[in-house]
Amino acid sequence: MHLLRTRPLVAKLATGKVSNTEKAHYLLASFLMFTIAYYSGFVSGNTAWTLPSILEGLTIAGVTAIGLVKAFDASGGEDASDFVAQFTCLYVPISISTMLVVWSTFWATTIGFRESLIAISQSHMQFAVNLSRLGADMFSFLAFAAAVTVQGVTFYRIANSLADVRSLKNDS
Repeated sequence: MHLLRTRPLVAKLATGKVSNTEKAHYLLASFLMFTIAYYSGFVSGNTAWTLPSILEGLTIAGVTAIGLVKAFDASGGEDASDFVAQFTCLYVPISISTMLVVWSTFWATTIGFRESLIAISQSHMQFAVNLSRLGADMFSFLAFAAAVTVQGVTFYRIANSLADVRSLKNDS
């Protein structure tokens, strides 16, 4: 399995060299990856059922809907007979590498600039005041930005990779 690199997987998908068993392994890996990531605390969003968490959920849902449509179109739409399998397989290395970069940046920023982020959150800057009115602070804003960024970048990369698979299939 290609857990971090997409290119070799794109080539295998384009030539039909990913078996049904491997596809099932990719599907399992995608579910396990999200379960581990979200329950580990490494990727934390906002407290559930607050205004910030509802806004985050709605934003993620919107990005997901748009991203899936773009990915489906990039794969060839109705003519893409293997869209779900290709999407699932590509999702694993793309989401893992994207989450590692984005959430590592989040944690480096929140740990490295902790005092500055606290100072900004407690300041009278309009942005900080607006966040406070929503029940948020700079840390929850950065978590929101990280969650949305992961989703947006993941779908962007998947759409591009599906277009590559389609192009390579058409070339052969």
